[in-house]
Amino acid sequence: MRKQLRPILGRFTWSPVICFGLAWLLMQTEPMRQIAWRTLDWRTSLRAYFQPPPDPRLGIILFEDSTEMNLVAWPPDRAFHGALVELLAQTRPAVVTWDVILDASREGEGDDLMAAGVVAARDLGTRVVTGSATDFAPPKEPVTAAGPTRPLTDVEGDINRLDGQDYAILPFPQLRAESVYGFVDAPRGRDGIIRELPLVVRVGGEVYPSLVLQTLMAYWRVPVEAVRVRLGDAILLRTASGEVRVPISATGAYFINYRYDHDDLRPDI
Repeated sequence: MRKQLRPILGRFTWSPVICFGLAWLLMQTEPMRQIAWRTLDWRTSLRAYFQPPPDPRLGIILFEDSTEMNLVAWPPDRAFHGALVELLAQTRPAVVTWDVILDASREGEGDDLMAAGVVAARDLGTRVVTGSATDFAPPKEPVTAAGPTRPLTDVEGDINRLDGQDYAILPFPQLRAESVYGFVDAPRGRDGIIRELPLVVRVGGEVYPSLVLQTLMAYWRVPVEAVRVRLGDAILLRTASGEVRVPISATGAYFINYRYDHDDLRPDI
């Protein structure tokens, strides 16, 4: 067998294998990674004029300076948040996601009124997702009720490589009891730019969905039992219309497909 292999190996050209191997090793160095990141940034900006329109199912409501000026006080009473959720629910959106952490309880009726707004939206068929974040410090008050949010159980891979901490900053109790929450952790790269976003995070020894993944689960009405996480491969969601595959890295992250506003790209006339 060895005599048969020797002529074959002798005729095999090893130069391409060696070149590819050296190139791969070179790309593992920090300077070459920085160059790769920069070329990715340039390619992303160059394609801006050719990018397709945004998904019409998505809508973004921004909090701007004019919003703050029209409010009675800062920070705004959470009764405003509850009223906004109820108002949005009248248009029958599938999901309303708050990309903000509403953690500490406040005095007055605002917390109860926001929770009531979430309940009213849910009665109309709209699911509400709120934000949370991992934290290195234990909570000041013990968490007595986690609400409907649960960790993911079908996870393969080393969860110690996930972004996370031993504790978490959670929504205030009334909100946590009525809506699911997802984690807004977004670690920056070494050059300070966020190019990847965690879709799953680690809290202690458990794995939780990010705000993005929790929103997808709410939109497709996928319970945690129907989510499979394969670190270094993909997150698989079993929806009513079939399985959805979202690729992720070994650290549970997804490359952000950045978009540019077409209005910002128009030259001044």
